[in-house]
Amino acid sequence: MAKEARHHHYIPQCYLRGFLPTGQKKPKLTVVDLKRKQVFLTSTRGVGGIRDFNRIVADGVAPDSLENDLSSFEAQAATAFRKLEEQRSLSDKDVFITIINLIALLAIRHPQVRTNVADAQTSLAKLIMAITVSSKERYESALRRAREGGADIDEDVSYEQAKESFERGEYDIVVPNEFHIAMEFKGIDTILPYLFGRGWVLYVAGEDAGPFVTSDRPVILEWNNAERIPPFYRHSPGFGLKNTRVIFPVSQNMALIGEYDTPDALIVAGRRFVSLVNTEVIRFARPQVYAPNASFRFVDAKGNVRPSTDLLRPSR
Repeated sequence: MAKEARHHHYIPQCYLRGFLPTGQKKPKLTVVDLKRKQVFLTSTRGVGGIRDFNRIVADGVAPDSLENDLSSFEAQAATAFRKLEEQRSLSDKDVFITIINLIALLAIRHPQVRTNVADAQTSLAKLIMAITVSSKERYESALRRAREGGADIDEDVSYEQAKESFERGEYDIVVPNEFHIAMEFKGIDTILPYLFGRGWVLYVAGEDAGPFVTSDRPVILEWNNAERIPPFYRHSPGFGLKNTRVIFPVSQNMALIGEYDTPDALIVAGRRFVSLVNTEVIRFARPQVYAPNASFRFVDAKGNVRPSTDLLRPSR
């Protein structure tokens, strides 16, 4: 029996390999950690992963069943990436469908998203608990309904004990992995039509344009003209909203940008455009940027193309 894999990648290694340097026997990924102001080299296994991210605990289900299913999909994605590199075109329907599905997967399934969901669920649970122990009548009514629903509740916990325990914070609220996984796949199903409904431009880095880079948040959703959006909505674009774009670095050689009312196209990108895409990648990174080497470029706030080494300068 094969040993259960416990280290699960939320960013597939087949994707990260597209940002490895070429021509090396054992290539290493260059990682720029924006928070620690550090650069280091690692294998694709060394980043974009977390223990038990895809693990399921349920009767009749193997704990690594989702991990195995995703591995099969990632094998398809690896083939799609290879074909796209060769063809430099989105005309292959199977390639296009696979990559759009991967974009949806990467957009939704991420540890930071899970943290945000868990925080929201925890706040909601605390509110419900506060209301429940606000009076003895509410508490006893809630217990009765729960037991009628089949909940196994200790008969010896009095209202006074429950209220005191709540006020002292003597409890843990745990959002199970299975809840996150179920919500994530619902989210993927929700955004897929909005990804397929966009026009996609494939940008290929021209000669001497430098590499595209990616990050630990590789799918970027942003407004086309954020300065025209009311401040209240400026930081919350939606996949179904007009005047938004999705940026996805495919590899060090290519990037996809999807917008509404835009025809599919292939464009050779120059140094400045590649640097602008890298700037957005850097802005969305949480906090790691991945590249084939440390010589990529970005554009600063004044519009100047700058070397990646400037990212490591201490913030003023």
